[in-house]
Amino acid sequence: MKKIFYMLVMTSIANLANADCSGTSCVGVYVDRLYVTSHGIVHVGTNGDEKLLDCDAESGVYATLDLNNYTGADAIFSTLLSAQMADKKVQIRITEGSAGCSVQYVTLDRQ
Repeated sequence: MKKIFYMLVMTSIANLANADCSGTSCVGVYVDRLYVTSHGIVHVGTNGDEKLLDCDAESGVYATLDLNNYTGADAIFSTLLSAQMADKKVQIRITEGSAGCSVQYVTLDRQ
């Protein structure tokens, strides 16, 4: 009986740890791909499903960060790059309804 209870608890915890995207954010996701163009646009691919966001994902799979349009973009890019290199999960907040799922901010917590 204890084994069954233990397995149910562990399964529940594992389900809560699943990463995904919905609404205006991707929570608990890994940065799988950073695709940087010569025009200063960073395409951000995660292990979540960007198609579930309330925006039009670039090529159906990327959120975008325009390094030319606002001053905080360099810090956001730095955070995403650090998270990818350290294999850490992030939360990515996008602008609702934006073309290309424009990244507003990211959160990187100690894990």
